[in-house]
Formats: sequence, C-alpha cells, structure tokens
Amino acid sequence: MKPRLSISIPAYGYPDSLKANVARLLACKRRDIEIVVVDNDETGVQIKEHMLKIKDNRFHYYQNKCNIGRANNIVRAVERAEADFVLLMSCDDELYLDALDQVMDIIDDSPELALIMGTVATSLGGVAYANIGAGRYERGFQVLNALPFLGSLVPIILNKKYIECEKLYDLDETYMQNRLALTVANSGDLMVLDCVLGMQVDYMADRFDGGGEIEVFEKGIDMSSWNTGGCYYGPYCRIEQLQSELDIINQYELRSDKKIKIVDKFVSRRIGHLCNYIVGCHDPYLVKSAGTEGFMTYEKIFNIFLERMGSYFKELEQNKCYFFSGRLQDIVNNELLLLEQAETIMDAIQEKNAVVWERGDKSDKLIGLLGLINIKVKVIADRGKSTGKNTEIIDLDHLSQEDVVLVPDVYSDAIEKKLKHRGESRHYFMDQMGKYLTVVYCSRHTDETSMKPFLNFY
Repeated sequence: MKPRLSISIPAYGYPDSLKANVARLLACKRRDIEIVVVDNDETGVQIKEHMLKIKDNRFHYYQNKCNIGRANNIVRAVERAEADFVLLMSCDDELYLDALDQVMDIIDDSPELALIMGTVATSLGGVAYANIGAGRYERGFQVLNALPFLGSLVPIILNKKYIECEKLYDLDETYMQNRLALTVANSGDLMVLDCVLGMQVDYMADRFDGGGEIEVFEKGIDMSSWNTGGCYYGPYCRIEQLQSELDIINQYELRSDKKIKIVDKFVSRRIGHLCNYIVGCHDPYLVKSAGTEGFMTYEKIFNIFLERMGSYFKELEQNKCYFFSGRLQDIVNNELLLLEQAETIMDAIQEKNAVVWERGDKSDKLIGLLGLINIKVKVIADRGKSTGKNTEIIDLDHLSQEDVVLVPDVYSDAIEKKLKHRGESRHYFMDQMGKYLTVVYCSRHTDETSMKPFLNFY
C-alpha cells in the first residue's frame, strides 16, 4: 500500500544522531508512513551496516554509488519517496511525532496543498519561523510573502506532484531546500500549522565518528565549518543562490508592484545573510572563494554584492522585466548606516556601562556576546520580568549618565518615551543589534586568537 507520507532524510555525517533519529521515527505506531534514508557516503563506513540491520517494512535505505553532493542528495531523497507528500529533514534534527497527526489530517483534507510547515524549536532555546501566522496562504504572492528563507534543512513537507526532480540535479544550489519550496509555491497553497513540528539540533562535535574530519575549500566553497554544525558559504555562492531564487520568482504570474515587493524582501534578506556570513563561519581564514587569503570586512562583501547583483538587475531591466538597480543601492546604504551606528554603539559601550532592555532571545544573545569582550552588563527589568545570571538587574529609576541603553529590537515609541523621560543616558535602537555589533568587532579583530571565542559563540 502506498504510504500517505514519506519522511525522507538525505544523509551524510552525524552517524550517531541519524541512528537515534531513525529509531525514534520507527517508534511511531503509524503504518501509513515510510522512513527513507539516502546515504551519500559511498564508502558505507558511517551508517550502512547499522541501516541494513533494520527490519521494518516502513523503512527504506539507499546508498549512492558516489557522493553526489548535498544539493543532489536532497533531490534524490525526494525522488526516492513513494508518497506524494514528502517530509524532508536533516540527519540530526528531531521530528515531534505528536505533530504528525495534524500533518496527516491536513494531507487528507487538502491533498492539493504544495507546502505544509510549522514552527521549529532550536536546541539553543529559540523558535524558528515563530513570526509566520498559522493558516492557509494562497499560491503566488501570499506564499512568497510568508515563506521564510530555509537556510537549513528543517522539517518541511513538500508535495512531490509539483516537483520535477530530473530538472533539479546538478544545479549546485547552496540551499536546495529553499529552491524546492519556492518551486512548489508557484503551484499550490501553503498551510502553516499551529504547532511545533520539531527541533533543529546543533551538535558541535558529532559531524563524524572520530572527532571531526575537516573538509576545506572544495570548488571555491569553504567546507571547514561543516564539522561544527554549520553550513556557511562565501559571498559569491550566496549571490548565485539569490539570483537562482529570483529567476524562479520571475516565472511567477505576479503584478509588477507585487513582484518588486518580493524582490525587495529577498534582496534585503540576503544582504542580512551576508552580514551573518562575516561572523557565521568558524574559520577566519576561509575566504578562498573571493580569491584572497584572510578575513573579509563588510565593505568588501557589499562591494561584491553590488557588482554582481547590479549586473544581474541591469540585464533584467534591459529586457524590461522591472526596475530595481536604484533600490539595490538604497538597501545596501541602509545596511551600511546600521553598521555605522553599530560602530558608534561599540565605541560608546567600551567607554560607558552597557544596559540591555529587558530579557528575550535577542537580549540574551546580546548579553552573551558583550560578556565575551568583557563589557559589564546591566539589565532593565521594566515590567519586573527579567532574570539573569552574572548580570545586575536594575529598573529605570537607577539609570545613570554613565549608562548606555541598548534595545536590540525594532524601534518602539513607548520605550523611547520612557527613556527620554529619564533624560540622563544615551540609548540606541537596532533590530538584531547583536549581529551588527559582532560584524564591527570582527572587522576590527581579524586575528584568529582574538576572534575564536567570539566566532564559537555564534
């Protein structure tokens, strides 16, 4: 009998996590699912022996004759699935089995859906995609406007009927999962479930048996961070990925104003990812893809981005697709303004005392990185909610002129009013402040010794 859902795992590395993952999935009592593992290790030393011992007619193991690359193996995992709906997930991530009932109900009620998603917890304590409201989004603009950038292979359900796998091989996509989502989103609706589908797990020491084999600079791409749980690529590869995504979006039947809005969103997001790229890698000497040794500053990366994307949009505009070159410069300038403010903030907090507004995911990350550069941090408990380790909890009445208040979130009139009423200390608002301060710090410290603890934190 054909399964109603295939849970497909493109596998390479994380052998212990994968074995535990498969055992967890097979503990599910449902008989209308299958678990598919596609092993990209042609040697078979990582998982093959263990996988072949599994005796369950819901489980299917396939080994590639050679390593076909991460992107191709994701496509192969979809291709090997028997069900129309394919739940893709990583070797080490965890699917919450109690969420499967909701997934199966949706599959039964709406077999025409293109995508099914839910929020995803992280092993570091956060929640991915919490900003996407539960509900149904119509194909095209609605889906594009809601769909997050899938920077990692977290649990996501795709309708295989809308995927032509043979056309996806050998595209060398950095984020094949994102291409798959964008492709099917042009064919059907997205359903976002009101539940947590699973957990994205970041294991820092489980890349390989035996302590972490390191792969470096394959085809101009830095692979050294694979063994520390990350997948970080150079700016050229990220730009090529963005162009690939925009090529898909250009196939959508959208009004020009809506298409430009979506392009703006994708370009802005990618520029933000380029900032993350500067600090996201675990090897400060990784920038081989740019043809240089050493660490890249944000100015260099933005210049690369402007050059490559400027040429791309110029070609589109010659074909009268839409106008975007001017907006591209605006987005980059806005990012540079934020970085300039981050330079000012960094100078200010190194002279004064840093006070972080309340507690939350962004605040916690900011507090952690400030501790790495030995900046003493206070935390404002404006509504009595703040708790913390190794931080002094204060209220607004205890601010002094020596305090610099940092609000690592979007601008708030209410908070601004409270701080201005105090009138004693400087204060700054900046969404993702921790990211921008990190960029400043890393652009000032390019030696491996001073950067290592900071990069490991990220």
